[in-house]
Amino acid sequence: YDIYYRVHVQDLGWLGWAKNGETAGTMNYALKIEAIQILIVPKGTPAIENGQSSCEKKTIETKDNTTIEYSTHVEDIGWQGAVRNGELAGTTGRNKQIEAIRINLQDSEYSGGIKYKSHIQDIGWQNYVSNGAESGTVGRNKEMEAICIELTGEIAEKYDVYYQVHSSEFGWLGWAKNGEKAGSEGYARQVEAIRIQLVEKGGEAPGDMSNAFKVRGTEIQYQAHVSDIGWQDYVENGNLAGTTGLAKPIEAVSIQLTGEIAEKYDIYYRVHSSDFGWLDWAKNGEDAGTQGYAKKAEAIEICLIEKEGTAPGNTERAFVKKN
Repeated sequence: YDIYYRVHVQDLGWLGWAKNGETAGTMNYALKIEAIQILIVPKGTPAIENGQSSCEKKTIETKDNTTIEYSTHVEDIGWQGAVRNGELAGTTGRNKQIEAIRINLQDSEYSGGIKYKSHIQDIGWQNYVSNGAESGTVGRNKEMEAICIELTGEIAEKYDVYYQVHSSEFGWLGWAKNGEKAGSEGYARQVEAIRIQLVEKGGEAPGDMSNAFKVRGTEIQYQAHVSDIGWQDYVENGNLAGTTGLAKPIEAVSIQLTGEIAEKYDIYYRVHSSDFGWLDWAKNGEDAGTQGYAKKAEAIEICLIEKEGTAPGNTERAFVKKN
């Protein structure tokens, strides 16, 4: 069988049909998917077409002439042609691992460059390479599992670099930026595709930044209650909770351990809230702070206590909510 699907997009209506892992929707338009249709048809059925593209993609151009260009070495394919500015490198829906990558900056009026490192199956994190050098392996049948990318020199003062990977079984993970980890570690999950994009310093991220990196073993998850937004989704292991550049304060948090460490420790935390001062201690995913009062969190304390240990203080009034 083949599986076909198409999406109805805000302002664009129904797009064309995609099939068998192809991308359906839009990229870099900030338009919502509003509906989806899915069909399963026997192999050999004539292609379903309506004369439209299944995916509308807008290339993100930088303010000056700077272009970020990257190419990947893919299992059974080899080095693909270079793509740029948020375009997809690699494959999706074909179960083919990325084994190496080259990244470079072109036509920039600023000095500096770009450096990057890969986490490779059976090898772990390699050392940083820079400016078009090869990161990963070729001819050894070893999958890339994660990557870090960051700008250097003057251009790092002008731009943030964002990147997102498609990981086997996880699919598209969230966006990471400026040296953060993207992908997974400890799961033996191959990176199959990647997007890399420059954004003017302090500009809006190209997409969701939650869950950009997954690590098996010792993990910590946390979520923030943000003014005018409410509770965001959980993020983990160093990813950003809250907002930047929007002047929207965090009002409450929830923090929890996962994996083996959660069997050994409790995590306690408390919030200093404007007008309320220090509230009491919460633990293991309980809410801490305020909701409905428009009072910003001004400080936070976090500590680990061995299981069955004594709380670091009172636990009666960790969270204050206006009904």
